[in-house]
Amino acid sequence: MQNPLRFFLLAIAICTLYILPAKAQKLTDQEKLYGLSSFWKEASYNFAYFDKIPTLNWESTYQAFVPQVLATKTDLEYYRTLQRFSALLQGGHTSIGLPQHLAQQLGFPAVEIKAIDRRAIVTNVSTTLKDKLPLGSEIIEIEGIPTQEYVTRNVFPYMTSSTDYVRWSKTIQVSLVGAKGTSVQVKIKSPKGQFSLVTLDRPDGKVEWVKSSPKLPPVEFKWLKNDMAHVAINTFGDKIIIDQFRKALPVLHKAKGLIIDLRYNGGGYSSLSQEIVKHLTEAPVIYGSVWKTQEHKASYKAWGVFVEKEDTTQWGKKPVPTCKEPSGM
Repeated sequence: MQNPLRFFLLAIAICTLYILPAKAQKLTDQEKLYGLSSFWKEASYNFAYFDKIPTLNWESTYQAFVPQVLATKTDLEYYRTLQRFSALLQGGHTSIGLPQHLAQQLGFPAVEIKAIDRRAIVTNVSTTLKDKLPLGSEIIEIEGIPTQEYVTRNVFPYMTSSTDYVRWSKTIQVSLVGAKGTSVQVKIKSPKGQFSLVTLDRPDGKVEWVKSSPKLPPVEFKWLKNDMAHVAINTFGDKIIIDQFRKALPVLHKAKGLIIDLRYNGGGYSSLSQEIVKHLTEAPVIYGSVWKTQEHKASYKAWGVFVEKEDTTQWGKKPVPTCKEPSGM
């Protein structure tokens, strides 16, 4: 069974810029400013999708966050403020990770939640909660607040993703994260339509789950009705899937239909997915751009090549002249 808190910490750590040493002593104001400025600078130079967020003024947003990070009372609050800052970029691989000593302060009730139409549905619980919290129940309130309102206010602003449905999925899944050793009260609606209040502890230790999740093999094959073949490809991170898929091809050619199941695929290498696709069609396949990056040209910055009059400040009554690339260069 995958721990939801572990998923949360991994989700915010992928391709993360760790801006400060993971130390236990309290951060100084200078370190807080350095951390904020480091992330702002790296994103300014290297974030490739500012065109996808045209309403975000990265410069003024950075300035607005300076007093916010200085006002934080604890290191955890500081890092959470940085996570809210990074989430404004809406990049699935751009985020702030928690140092280990702070991550260890967080806990999660022994409940697995999945987002279905933005509703928080219980898909697994510990054996000690199975009677109080039946599988399939919907969490309709958290701490007396309707679930969607609660997560929109307290969780959503810290989650980063380039797609809305993934952001909501992550948000719902970690909606009950809090300080380890504390509890959270939820109101549920059971599959039978019964309502009840349940207090959920955030334990520190191993959990025995009602539903176990065995480790999935890279590729799974089975027959369905009407000669339909079902192939689950559970990763694109291991080259073994290519050999296993090719071995199944003679059998797959006899199928009247084919279902490729990627529900539990956490991603990996595009080249491996392309190797699978080429066995499914003889027509040309157009792939999307794998990646892009900014190209920083210091001379253009000095010349103000992309500056327009409306971007400039006022000196007296006259605007600062717009600088263009010098002729002959």
